[in-house]
Amino acid sequence: MATTPGGWPYPTDADQLVNGDDAVKALADQAEKRLGPQRVESGLAFLTTSLAGGAAVAMLTFSTPFAAPPNVTAMCGVNAAPIMLVAFDFTTHTAAGINLVFQNAAGVSPPAGSVIRVMYVAVGPA
Repeated sequence: MATTPGGWPYPTDADQLVNGDDAVKALADQAEKRLGPQRVESGLAFLTTSLAGGAAVAMLTFSTPFAAPPNVTAMCGVNAAPIMLVAFDFTTHTAAGINLVFQNAAGVSPPAGSVIRVMYVAVGPA
């Protein structure tokens, strides 16, 4: 087995096919060492809004908490009214979830109790 100039292992022609699992494990070990153990969660959530300071907010709670607050991206699905995700409330961002802030194109928040479909991806430490 050889390594790239950056230290990533790879099999060569001289390596036996029977040792392929060792080559794959070495590559996986190197990736985990460099990137750290990461977890990805994605999903579709139906969130019910409440009002906080005049803004419609809803908590997106992850199915299993991350080891630390993850990177999150989210977008609204199709709703009866055109509602948009306008902000992430990073003051509430934890390993367990994050508050999302919603309004329509005119800048008007939907009423408390509105159910909003949100598609999201969160990536963070396992």
